[in-house]
Order: sequence, then structure tokens, then C-alpha cells
Amino acid sequence: MNASKFFLISSILSLSFLVSTFAFAMDSVTVATVNIVNAKIVSQDKNVFNISFDLTNRERAQTGVKYSVRLTSLNSKYLIDEKVYDESVALAENSKVSKNIIYKAPEQINGTYNLYLVSNNESNFPFGVASLGKVVLQSSVKGFEIVNDSCYLKVEGDKTNTHYSLDQSVDISKEEMLRLTCNTINHSSNALSLIPTFKTEYTFAPGKVAEETGGDLMPISFKANKSENFSILLPKGAIPQFYNLNISLSNGSVTSNTISMHYIIRGVSAVIQNLSLDKDYYEAGDNGELALLWSASNGNFARSDIKNATPPTVNLALHIQNDSGRECINPVSQTLKRDLNSPQTKIPFTIKTTCKNPSISAVITDEAGNTLDQKNFAFKSVSDKNLKPINKTRATLIIVLLLVIVGLGIYFGKKKSTKATI
Repeated sequence: MNASKFFLISSILSLSFLVSTFAFAMDSVTVATVNIVNAKIVSQDKNVFNISFDLTNRERAQTGVKYSVRLTSLNSKYLIDEKVYDESVALAENSKVSKNIIYKAPEQINGTYNLYLVSNNESNFPFGVASLGKVVLQSSVKGFEIVNDSCYLKVEGDKTNTHYSLDQSVDISKEEMLRLTCNTINHSSNALSLIPTFKTEYTFAPGKVAEETGGDLMPISFKANKSENFSILLPKGAIPQFYNLNISLSNGSVTSNTISMHYIIRGVSAVIQNLSLDKDYYEAGDNGELALLWSASNGNFARSDIKNATPPTVNLALHIQNDSGRECINPVSQTLKRDLNSPQTKIPFTIKTTCKNPSISAVITDEAGNTLDQKNFAFKSVSDKNLKPINKTRATLIIVLLLVIVGLGIYFGKKKSTKATI
């Protein structure tokens, strides 16, 4: 599959937090092997699609696997619509899960678009993309349209008057605000008064609504059957972090399409991007290993005055519990250090008690103890739920015992046969 510009941008955004701050001198390192295969549109009824696909995983236990459908413009530069499904999937090594989903595209849009299936984790780390091809949509309502490719962003009060695209991830300070300007088309024969609606999410926790402040909420008037511009100040997140902002216009009976943009609030920040285990089931005394993909930044982005690429000092607190709520290991508390040979930090541990369906809590803090990111990971054990896995020593003893029993059976059988002959 040829990755489109849109998904290249999305993947680069998800990984830029890592590579913009650190450079690695390493050989190729496998971080995750989750993929989407056998993706196809089973049927289409107007703007409703029945879609089937398989999620596969080759190496290490992965959890928090999410999937979504994305509708983009033909050049795939602009996101027209996205549906992120609520389910979160846990995948064991060498496993496959089959899915069948329904996707309903917006009713007010016309034309030909690209449709994609996307898989990432709950931190928006990209796993795989599958193209479902071009689809043709016909609007069933005369609605109101925000023209994606007309939109641009400006930093309010910036004397350079620079225009930024919606996918450019412009960075701003805590004090700055972004202004959005777009062209619209009112396809109806009625004048409309519409109110901006906003939804701010963390880029590295898709679906998690973030606290936001500011933003214009006053009604905007649009003439019937006209193309007009509007310009509004946008809300912003409360802490230094990467954000997605979804914007639409509505009045209760009429709702526009949704447009999406990315931006960054500068400052010290960190992200837990992925976490995997070498197994999904442990016995007391087992040695295990956790692989953590993380990134941290001191805020040295494009518009920032900070040019020092030295990463900030961040600390990790880690707990692993079993499905009974008991601690499987001694809690981990350590300063995170970058391994120049790998993007992942490997953390070994020893199991204290049987650990079925391990649940992990991971928290990254700064030097002052402020929480920069916090994630929970729930793994599903696929081994026999009633019988514990047999280790090599126990298996050897069982085999020896069986051989002894068989040998004794043969011995006494021959002895009995000899007596009967005499």
C-alpha cells in the first residue's frame, strides 16, 4: 500500500516527539508488530459501510490496540471524518482477531473520497494503515459545509502574520492564542445562525477529552446559498502537551462537517507511547521484561526560543498487578535514561506471585514531581485459566515419573506372566 501524505503526517506527528529531541545511532529495532490485514468493504448502502478486517500480532504481548475509520480528501491531505471505535483489543504473540464494523459517513457531503482503516494504540502510536479504496458519497441533506482546504491558522498578535495549515502542528506558548479562518458554503435556501463547537483531545491519548480554556462561542450568521468566510479564536489545552482540536458549527438542527487541527503548547512534557511484555502470564519466581517506548521534550519546537535539545530529567513509577489486585512485582521507581542503541527502555523484573491478566500502571513525572503522562495497560492471559503453565523442571519430573510408572507396569506384567506359565 502506498502511504498517503495524510498518514505520513500522522505517523510523523506521533513519532516527532521522539526524534525531534533525540538522535539514535542504532540498527533496526522492532517496536511493535501489530498490523491490519484482509481489510475490505463488505457492502455500502448510501453513506453506511460494512467493513471487515483482521488485527494480527507477531511478537510480544500488546494491549490497548485501537482501530478507526478515516475519510480523507482524494489527495489525502485533509481529514474529512474520523470514527474511533470504543473497543480496546489485547493481542498475544502470534495471534489474530477478526472484526466486522459499521461506519456511517457524514450525510451532508458529496463527492469521491479515500477511505482508510487505521490501527494505533491508546497513546496514538501507529501500528498499521489499510486502504479501503475510493468511495463515492451523495448527500441526503442540504447542509452546511466548512471547506477544509480553505482553512488556515494564525497566532493572534504575531507580527509576522504567518499562515499555518491545519496539520502543521504549530507550537504556541501558554499565553498565546490561535485564530482559525475558513471559507464556508451554505447549501440550504435558509439563512443560518451557527455556534462554534469544540472538542480538544490529547494527541497521544485519542478519545481522551482534555481540559480547554478560551475560544469564541458567539453565533455566526451566514446567508442562504452563499459562500462566506468566518474567523474565530480557538480554545487551547491547559498544560504543555500535543493536542488535537475538532471544530464544527451547529444550531441544533443543522450541523456542519467537522474539521481537525493539531497544535502544541510548549513546555516540559513527556509521553508514554507504547508498552509491551515478553509474556502475558507469569508464575512466582519468573523473570520478566517490560519494553517502554517513551519520549520527553523541554519545549524546543519551531517557534520556541529554546534551542537546547538536551532532554529534561523525568522519572518513572511503575506497578504491575494481577487480576486479583495483588502486586506482581516490587514497585519500580527510577529515572528514565535514553538508550542510544534502542528507542525502547527495557525494564527487567522478578515476579512475586502468580500474575494472570497483568495490569500495569505507568506514570512519568518531572523533577518537581508533576505528572507529565499517566497510562494504564491491561493484558489478557491466553494460557489455560485452570492449569498453571508447567515449567521445564516440573515437566521433566513428570516425564520421569511417567517412565517409572510405565517401567513398573512392564516389570510386574512380565512377572505375572512368568508365574502363570509355570
